[in-house]
Amino acid sequence: MGIATGAAELIFKLSKKIKLKGSLLQVGNQDILFSNSKLSKLLAKYKRREIKLNNKKKIESEFFFKLLNFNNIKSIDINKYENADIIEDLNFPIKKNTIINLISYMMVVH
Repeated sequence: MGIATGAAELIFKLSKKIKLKGSLLQVGNQDILFSNSKLSKLLAKYKRREIKLNNKKKIESEFFFKLLNFNNIKSIDINKYENADIIEDLNFPIKKNTIINLISYMMVVH
């Protein structure tokens, strides 16, 4: 799963209308499927803070979402393969302690 350029642009566009902040729960750790130079162009286009990006380094999803003002980014997945913070199979009833963790998040990205 991942966020392509078009999806990233829609998220930035949305962030101009809706103030994104707080916690975010992503279903699986999202791969960022575009380059640092494209991210720099998006940041400039949507008047986000200017930052220096290492063009050789892969963009991590946590870094991407922090640029959108989320301060607490977690992921949920069926297993630890993608280093998820919460391991849960959403095809089955969710355990009570997992539900308590989930209700504190304002947005789910899949």
